[in-house]
This record gives sequence, C-alpha cells and structure tokens, in this order.
Amino acid sequence: MTNFQRESMHLLQPFCHLYKLLLLILVGTLTPGDVLTVMLAQTDKEPNTFAALSGGGTSFSDVRVDHNGNVEIPFVGWIKAQGLTTVALAEQIKKRLELSIKNPEVRVTLSSDISGSVLVSSAVKAPGRYSSNGLIKIS
Repeated sequence: MTNFQRESMHLLQPFCHLYKLLLLILVGTLTPGDVLTVMLAQTDKEPNTFAALSGGGTSFSDVRVDHNGNVEIPFVGWIKAQGLTTVALAEQIKKRLELSIKNPEVRVTLSSDISGSVLVSSAVKAPGRYSSNGLIKIS
C-alpha cells in the first residue's frame, strides 16, 4: 500500500463511520412502540389461507412492537422485531409462514413510530407524548 493510499484511508475513515450512521438513520430499525401494517398473501393457486396478492392480500394493521421488541402476527405468532428493518422483519415472517403455507408473500410497512418523541408525565400542565422535529426545549 502506498503512502497516498494510507493517507487517503486515514482521511476517509471518519466519513465511513458517518456514512454508516446516516444509513442506519435513513433505513431505520424498529423499536418498541412502533406501529406496523403487515400484509400477507399467497401466489399459489392452492386453497389459500390469505387473500391473493392481486387482491391486496390480507392486511393486519395496528400491529405494535411491544416493550420487549416483539410483535404478534396472526398465523405466525410472536416474533422479534426490535433492531430489524421492515424488510428484514418481512423476511423473518415469510420464513415462518413457509413452514405451513406455500408461496407466501409478506410486506411490512411502518404506520407510525415513536422514535422521535418524548413522553411527559408526572405533575406537569400537559402530560402526554410529544413528537420532536429537531431539538426539544425543556423548561
């Protein structure tokens, strides 16, 4: 390795960490309190457990990630969601369904999240959950 390559790597290293952090923020992972919509469908012509993909599948809305980071999905049971992206969770659900259903299709979307919010409680004028769009001023 040349001196130029070593120096370039040394200079770019902080940006690599920043890039990874930015990717994590942009892609996002699921946390307790997140609310999901899970769509399950089948593409096989066998008797179907779920509506066909062409018909929009069978959707389960308001699936909440519990305080332990788990979700309960009908026909699947409990599954760990915390730390996964919606795509990774869909893959985990699909793997479970493939044990009993032919050709399942799964889509997971984030309906709402609480990652950018704070919970205010106790003896305050207006207790509740507040979304933050940047900095939060506490006074």
